[in-house]
Amino acid sequence: MARRDWILYWKPYPVQRSDFQLAIVGQGLYGQLLEKQVQTLGLQERVVFIGFVEPEYLPALYNSADIFVMPSPEELQSIATLEAMACGKPILAADGRALPELVEPGVNGYLFQPAQPEDAARKMNQLIEEREKWSAMGQASFERSQGHSLQNTITHYEEQYRMTAETIHVEQRNIAVTNKVSQKSLQ
Repeated sequence: MARRDWILYWKPYPVQRSDFQLAIVGQGLYGQLLEKQVQTLGLQERVVFIGFVEPEYLPALYNSADIFVMPSPEELQSIATLEAMACGKPILAADGRALPELVEPGVNGYLFQPAQPEDAARKMNQLIEEREKWSAMGQASFERSQGHSLQNTITHYEEQYRMTAETIHVEQRNIAVTNKVSQKSLQ
């Protein structure tokens, strides 16, 4: 099911808890539909629509949350997830694309099956129930995020470029040697 259907499945799960509030951040295709579903289900006090947030305010937003949820299975790198991890948050994410590389189930959060809102709701409820693990999960998220820091990324790219340049240099030298051998055999 599409992400817009999630709220329908949250009614019997964590949204009935008094210790839970869902904040939806960003602008998307389903914003109005989600707002209508929230009103229809009477969840206005449990679900808040924040909308677009300027990048400089994102760290404060991440730090105001207890858990970060990435519902989209289509994240190629998921900068938002990495930013939340760098802020030390437990992560609940769809089991798709790059997200399984960022989330180790039970260590820094949980993965749920994409297009399965019931599974997402169960995993969210599980994570909420495991409040005593949040600090350790957040620390694990922070540590995992460091491998994706700007400095590590630059170092990785420099290494890739150096290896490519060395390979090209070796190939050019081999071509030059082959050409010399060919020229000598023609003489």
